Amino acid sequence: MSGGLRGAWFWSASMAVVLGGLWAKAVHGQGPLMIGQTLCQVDTVASGLNVPWEILVQGDYLWMTERHGLVSRVHRSTKAKTVVLDLQTIVYQQSESGLLGMALHPAFPTVPHVFVAYTYSSGGIKERIVRYEFDGQVLINPVTILDNITGNGTHNGCRMVFGADTTLYLSTGDAQNLSTPQNLSSLNGKILRIHPDGTVPTNNPWPGSAVYSRGHRNVQGMLRMPNDSILLSEHGASTDDEIQWLRKGRNYGWPSVEGFCNTPSENTFCQANDVVEPLVAYTPTIAPSDMVFYQNPYFPEFHNKLLLTILKNKQLRALGLNATGDSVVSDMAYLNNRYGRLRDIAVGPNQEIYLATNGNSWANTDPYTHLIVRIQPPTQPPAGTSDEGATGYRPDQRRAWLFYPQPLQGEWLYLRPAQRNQGLAGDLQPSRLNLYDGLGRLLATLAVEQSEEEATYQVCLPDHLRNPGTPLVARLLSDLGVALTQHVLFR
Repeated sequence: MSGGLRGAWFWSASMAVVLGGLWAKAVHGQGPLMIGQTLCQVDTVASGLNVPWEILVQGDYLWMTERHGLVSRVHRSTKAKTVVLDLQTIVYQQSESGLLGMALHPAFPTVPHVFVAYTYSSGGIKERIVRYEFDGQVLINPVTILDNITGNGTHNGCRMVFGADTTLYLSTGDAQNLSTPQNLSSLNGKILRIHPDGTVPTNNPWPGSAVYSRGHRNVQGMLRMPNDSILLSEHGASTDDEIQWLRKGRNYGWPSVEGFCNTPSENTFCQANDVVEPLVAYTPTIAPSDMVFYQNPYFPEFHNKLLLTILKNKQLRALGLNATGDSVVSDMAYLNNRYGRLRDIAVGPNQEIYLATNGNSWANTDPYTHLIVRIQPPTQPPAGTSDEGATGYRPDQRRAWLFYPQPLQGEWLYLRPAQRNQGLAGDLQPSRLNLYDGLGRLLATLAVEQSEEEATYQVCLPDHLRNPGTPLVARLLSDLGVALTQHVLFR
């Protein structure tokens, strides 16, 4: 990318939060959505839900738990929802408890096992993990593989993920009892590791114990990364929400340590207990939930980023890690307040992103109004742009374009190919410019004229589009209607 092009985009990159959250307030149906500088399409896959807690993509379906006790499958094309398990008479659901985490066996559907975590009432609130079989229609043959974990109305953990060796990792919260996270005889405030049949692996750090790590408050997100390492997201109390790497047999400090080891008492505890410090800690708290690692070079805002759903701050964060994974080098917030509290995220086979919304209130004051939203980004270069990372020869390769001034100023908008010395074939000569608002509505079709400056073109902007306002999407077309490029214009 040329220096000029970098300059033209530098200011717009700083607007990612604005574009991701405040612009393009489309209704919750089909429509365009600008995320940073990438134009996506958004639609609603499921509505009328009650706290969708876990979503998983498998084949043509999106599997989902709802906290009041339903496991369902939603067809990703027809959007038909089918309940495959109803636990409403069994699940104890108050505050943050209920039917929570779910995992599919790594060999599903060849091995048709589905694992769910939920709370129930039996002499107090308890938590259990149950394995079911999917017969193609419903879940059958329940087998409890772990039981009698102390539960609570809050701080139950319950996120699950399979490791590379097909052992099941799951989080438990402290159940509002500060004595449990450091106590190895308690399963609370831990990351547990078990086989799919519930037995304890012989290579767990404490022989005969399901405990894999301790000192946790309430882990709400677990992600197996491409290198098979596991990342955690954890809620702090009034400070220090954390993103952490899971390490075998290690201590994460709670309740003696919050976030980094940066007070005298914390330093003493950290040195004595080999505490794992977080990759990043958030104060004030933001309530991070689940996460995915996303790869799509045509969605640069999210490519090779950790995408983290946020409850309290109602946003989606994109975190870039350094090559060794031991520091966060970028952290941008998108979709600010657009869909309310975001609980979970999943990625489909075409790099589409599914988000589970949980309303606007921690207290769930609006049940049965929650959604599964799908964001469909481009998966190939936009028409008229070059793929600068490609190698080899491609005939009739279209060129990237520069638009200036940015933000718009005065009567004229100027544009030219990023490479001045590249001639344009006849079908690539610009003829007109379509301008759209954030909802994809056509605002104007403007003639493109040759400028006095060599290899530069100009467009006269109507008075009503020169005023400061929300960004515009510009689509440059040739005489033959070939789309040469698409660009965001700031004003």
